Amino acid sequence: MNDKKSQSTRLLIGGGIITAIATFIILWQFPILTQHFELLIIDLKFNMRSYMEKEPEMSSDVVLVALDDNSKKASGHPYLWPYDYYAETVKKITNGEPTSFGMDIIFTNTVDATGWDKLIDELGVSYMAVNPYMVKIGDKANPLEASMHRDIIKELKMEKLPIVESQDLNHVEDIIYKTHPKLQEVSSGLGFANIQPDPDGVLRRLPIVAELNGMLVPHLFFKLLCEHFAYQVSNIELASPYKLILHKFPHGDDVKNLEIPLDGYGNMLINYMSFDKIQYQHKKGEFRYYSAWELIQHRKALNFKEKTVLFGDHSLAARDSSPTPLDGELNNPLIFCIAMSNIINESFITPISGSATIYQIIFLVMVLLICATRMKAFEFGLLSIGILILYICINFILFINNGLQVQLLNVLIPVLTAASYLLIYSVY
Repeated sequence: MNDKKSQSTRLLIGGGIITAIATFIILWQFPILTQHFELLIIDLKFNMRSYMEKEPEMSSDVVLVALDDNSKKASGHPYLWPYDYYAETVKKITNGEPTSFGMDIIFTNTVDATGWDKLIDELGVSYMAVNPYMVKIGDKANPLEASMHRDIIKELKMEKLPIVESQDLNHVEDIIYKTHPKLQEVSSGLGFANIQPDPDGVLRRLPIVAELNGMLVPHLFFKLLCEHFAYQVSNIELASPYKLILHKFPHGDDVKNLEIPLDGYGNMLINYMSFDKIQYQHKKGEFRYYSAWELIQHRKALNFKEKTVLFGDHSLAARDSSPTPLDGELNNPLIFCIAMSNIINESFITPISGSATIYQIIFLVMVLLICATRMKAFEFGLLSIGILILYICINFILFINNGLQVQLLNVLIPVLTAASYLLIYSVY
């Protein structure tokens, strides 16, 4: 009798463990099975957090100047904006004496060059603009042809960027768009301006750094932030694919080591707040946003001291926007401002690595196994449902209150299949 009971217990425990392991391996080998639904769950977490009014905030250090459709229409140039007006906008920004100034606009040759020299002169006066370039992220097996991009590589080498070894990091295999060489000559720095949408097209992360010809190059928003704090990019360390450390980062009157959590590929998860929250902060004066034409109309330069200013194109013609988890389409320059605010306020979304998923599965399956050997089938079924609901609640609470992004389905499904096996075995 005891032998039969012991054998039954071994089958119960062994079957539960094997079921959980087999399910986990299937999900691990075929991530596409849960990827779409996992992303939808992340969006649901953002919306629940917004509803509960526990969102992060925009930093008052960040100022956005936008070339929107209203600016184009009001200026009498609804399509192509003249270089003269770009120059006027730059002048009004730099005369405000910001700590840093970035342009999320790539200028190339155009048919009408009227005002081009004026734009170069205005940028040359301050010599503080951070300009963008666009890259192609690809396979490490396809190295960048350095001979084709000597000008921009020379510029980047002058910044004494950290050297990185081959690891799980966005690799630049080509530079596809560059700002005009004359603009590079009057720039204080460069930053790539790529975005990294998820498979469903929603922008939830930004490639804060990438590997280019062996150098760790910063994104435009990150470079702009470094200029804002007069921070030496040589102090940046990619400690792991999940952690970027800013050594000796300014913190009030002191310095500290600031850790930025990554997703394992050099991407920072964007800690979004709702557009309603951004508008509320704008009305209260906690976040400053100006239309380019509105800025030009001011007789005197506005005070941008101790601010970092990003000048971007919000017009429909630019098509520089992305779907987001909360508000549908947002303009990318605004998203870059959100990412800068995340770093300034140290309000990050921290993805939990894959090993934590395994530990969670082991713990939950062990709890279920203990309960299955000591309870009747009906009691075990109720307890299993309660445990799974509790786990879902804890998962959401960790995101809403602590910014921890823990995978849900890759834990829930193996535990659910194990619980189902244990329940069926107990009944029959």
